[in-house]
Amino acid sequence: MGSKRPSGPDGPVSEGFAPQRNEPLLREAADCTPAPVWMTDQTGAMVFANRAFEEQAGQSAEALMGNGWISFMHPEDLALVREKRAAAWAAGHVAYSYEARFRRHDGAWRWWEVSSRPRVGAQGEFLGYVGLAIDRTEARAAQEALRESEQRYRAVVDSQSELVCRFAADGTILFVNTAYARARGVTVEQLTGANLWHFIPEGDRAGVQGMLDQLTPDAPEVRIENRFSTVNGERWTLWTNRALAFDAQGRWTEAQSTGIDIDERKRAEEHRTLLLDELNHRVKNTLAVVQAIAQQTFREASVPVETRRMFQGRLGALAQAHSLLTRSHWSPTPLLDVAEGAVSVCGAARSRIAVAGPQVMLAPRQALSLAMALHELSTNALKYGALSVESGAVDVSWRLVEKDGPRIAITWRERNGPPVAPPKARGYGSAMIERALAHELGGVAQLIFDPNGVVCEIEAPAIGEVNG
Repeated sequence: MGSKRPSGPDGPVSEGFAPQRNEPLLREAADCTPAPVWMTDQTGAMVFANRAFEEQAGQSAEALMGNGWISFMHPEDLALVREKRAAAWAAGHVAYSYEARFRRHDGAWRWWEVSSRPRVGAQGEFLGYVGLAIDRTEARAAQEALRESEQRYRAVVDSQSELVCRFAADGTILFVNTAYARARGVTVEQLTGANLWHFIPEGDRAGVQGMLDQLTPDAPEVRIENRFSTVNGERWTLWTNRALAFDAQGRWTEAQSTGIDIDERKRAEEHRTLLLDELNHRVKNTLAVVQAIAQQTFREASVPVETRRMFQGRLGALAQAHSLLTRSHWSPTPLLDVAEGAVSVCGAARSRIAVAGPQVMLAPRQALSLAMALHELSTNALKYGALSVESGAVDVSWRLVEKDGPRIAITWRERNGPPVAPPKARGYGSAMIERALAHELGGVAQLIFDPNGVVCEIEAPAIGEVNG
């Protein structure tokens, strides 16, 4: 190591390095290091290489000394390394680093992250550099795979017409696709780093934040309808928000939203609501007029009081069912709400009526017909049936059954009331239940005059199977 070496392409070669007193200790420490370590002299020539360097190169330290190590560097990276070294020397022998490819003993090119720091003597004089190399091949491969994955991801989302935005919990935009940028009338680059809250009208922000706060590791997705400020004004948009990352406390830190424009649908819904409100107002007025005309007619025709009450009760039941459907904008209505509303006519006796069943939705036509039928059953039970005595009770229940498709089976059962006998003649109520109700529901309805209590069994197609 102490022999004279000629000048090499990176400058003059030193005569070697012999750290007399500390050489054994330094070599032992360096050889225990799994990463390649080396030293240079004041001219930049290598004067020491540890065992890991020898193993990587498949050469002895002597073969690497001076500028021998250059033969193991990829030719395409040599200019970069020389540039980095020259800049460090020109700046007064400062530390420098770079990444370059070196040929391993098996011929494979490996990426090394090289860090070099100056060595100084007791008087502060420059003695050379000490370097350390970390193999970054796998890390760079992972980075390249991630970069390619990001490119594929962008290619996919940029081909979508949906708006895509990835953002941090504070609203900072991390990524948007072309469709999102186009909707805003700016470039993707202009949106990256911006805050998405600026694009949500102030009146919608609290609602959106409340929905986003519901994201958890167990429920990482939520759908939100809100207005979105676009280059063409505010547009109603349906966003599917999915959390992508959470912190140790389970709070989401990053999410992605995919949005579709539903502005036309929302406008149509608003128009439909206005029309329904107007229709409902007119129907209520019509019912009030019908009631007034009926009362006047009843008085003039000397109709019995009981008949008047029956008519008014039925008209009231129709109005109540109509109000229930109005609140749901004539959309499917829970059977439970229909049943609860119908039996409320029983007043204090309501506490003796048990209403139970699974969540079932009724079409508007079904809801109206069933409400009228349950009203008839309730008033009959109050006057003559189980609810006419203190010990009597009623069970209203329903279940879903499979019989040529999904069907709803509803049962009204009275118990602990007066003995029951079949009527000699069927009145309006019985006819309405067994004929009109069955027809309107598209199913069957049967009144059973069991001695222990009246039973009414109703069966109809489940929602989706009902026409009208």
